[in-house]
Amino acid sequence: MDVIERITSGFPLFLVDSANGSGVNFMWNGNAFNRPDQVGDPNRGGPEGGRTDCPARVHTLDNWFNPCAFARAAAGELGNANRAPLYGPDFVNTDLSFIKHFPLPYEGMRLDFRAELFNAWNHAQFFLNGGGNSHMQDINIGSHFDKVNQTVNNPRVVQFALKLTF
Repeated sequence: MDVIERITSGFPLFLVDSANGSGVNFMWNGNAFNRPDQVGDPNRGGPEGGRTDCPARVHTLDNWFNPCAFARAAAGELGNANRAPLYGPDFVNTDLSFIKHFPLPYEGMRLDFRAELFNAWNHAQFFLNGGGNSHMQDINIGSHFDKVNQTVNNPRVVQFALKLTF
């Protein structure tokens, strides 16, 4: 039996402000974006940046990060947030393989049976798609901002094989 256990951090989340008031025409795939200002800790729930409508808990499907930690930059200013200040949900994946060797009554002959399971526990892999046509976390799209709204296509796959060695 072989096991491959893979645990990695999630995809980086690019935060943008589509209402670019900086006066600088930053273009990303045909869209003019600015970065927002980071005014608090996005990995901590509760009031941030003077707002009280903030989620109490973060790293949930409804609020992966605290949206109150980001605000629009002042007119004529560039935002101070990093390009990708956050990461999405972690990925956990387990691949298993089982091999059984059957000796045959003829000299040097053997039959091998193999079963392989990819994503053996069928663990869901979540992703924050963002919104709009940019698929980034846009502070102006509240319905998708900070929400886990997609799964990555990584279903359980099982395959079997027979191998005759002679």
